[in-house]
Amino acid sequence: MMNSGYQNLIQKIDEFIRKYYKNRMMRGGLWCLATFLSYFLILVVLEHFGRFETGVRTFLFFSFVAGFLGLSVYFIFIPFLKLRKIGSALTHEQAAAIIGLHFPEVSDRLLNVLELKANLSQSQSDLVAAAIDQKAAQLKSVPFAAAIDYSKNKPILKYILPSVWVWCCCLFFNPASSPVQPNVW
Repeated sequence: MMNSGYQNLIQKIDEFIRKYYKNRMMRGGLWCLATFLSYFLILVVLEHFGRFETGVRTFLFFSFVAGFLGLSVYFIFIPFLKLRKIGSALTHEQAAAIIGLHFPEVSDRLLNVLELKANLSQSQSDLVAAAIDQKAAQLKSVPFAAAIDYSKNKPILKYILPSVWVWCCCLFFNPASSPVQPNVW
C-alpha cells in the first residue's frame, strides 16, 4: 500500500504546526518586551519621583519580576514546549481546521482525508487507501505554512517603540542615569 501522498500531506501539516508555534512565540516575545519596557519605565519614573521606602521598592521589584516571568512562561515557554511536542499540542485535525480558515477551498477536503485515514482499518481494501492518496495529491500544491503570516506581528511594535523612544530620550538628556557608565580615566 502506497501512502506517499498522505505522508507528504502530514509533513505539510506538521510544518504548519511548527510555524504556528514559532509565530506564537514571536508574538509572545514582542508582547513580553512591550510589557517589560513599559512597566520598567513606569517603575523607574515612580521611584525617581516617589523615593519609596525599602519595603515598597522590594514589593515593586518582586511584582515586576513575577509579572515578567509569568508572561514569559505563558507567552513564550508554553508555546516552546508545544513546539518541541512536550504536552498537548495541536492535533492534525485542529491544524486542518485552522488551515481551512485561511484556505476555504481545501477545508473540507483536508478534514475528509484525515478522517478517512483515521477510519481506515486493515480489512478495508486498497481502493480506500488509493482514494486517500488521490485526495492528498490534490492538496499537494496548497502551501499550508503560508497561512501563518509573521508580518501580522508588526502592529505590536507600536507598543514597544514609545517605551524605547522615551528611554533613549532620558539617556540622551541625562546620561548620568545610564546603567552603563563610561570609563573615565
